Amino acid sequence: MFAYVGSYTTEKRNGRGAGITVYAIDARSGSWSLVQTVAGPYAYVNNELDSTVTTYRFDSERGGLEPLQTISTVPADFTAKNTTAEIAVAPSGRFVYVSNRGHDSIAIFAVDAASGRLSAVGWEPAQGKTPRFFALDPPGASLYVANQNSDTIVAFRVEAVTGLLTASDQVIHTGSPSSIVFR
Repeated sequence: MFAYVGSYTTEKRNGRGAGITVYAIDARSGSWSLVQTVAGPYAYVNNELDSTVTTYRFDSERGGLEPLQTISTVPADFTAKNTTAEIAVAPSGRFVYVSNRGHDSIAIFAVDAASGRLSAVGWEPAQGKTPRFFALDPPGASLYVANQNSDTIVAFRVEAVTGLLTASDQVIHTGSPSSIVFR
């Protein structure tokens, strides 16, 4: 499996882009979504099928991505079936969150500002089944989880210093939620 990444080779970029760059990706991982940090040249991809996140460094000179790290989204002692669905970087750029379907949790990772590498902070139960999607509110103070197979959206408070989540009493009952949008 390959990922094709385009980069501009315009006059404004002084011809520094590489055009189309091809990356080999392990098809067994099921790369799903890519998010970029707000500060720093890092991007994160959640790999749906093997329940991992890969950290990449963006090379602005050639417009390429260099893999740096792959880390599990579930605890080491979890052996049941799991897939990931959603990934997001906190507005502060200090934390990355990934939803686990099977473990039914939100994985919380701290971002090392110097290297972009992730370290596991913890796993917060999603308070429902199959967290297909989640979204941080614009300031990053709350995280809302769309639990597809329990027909709920659950609100969590985000602790700004640690990135940890605390379930609130706010639960919205709705049929099979699969996305959340803030306006």
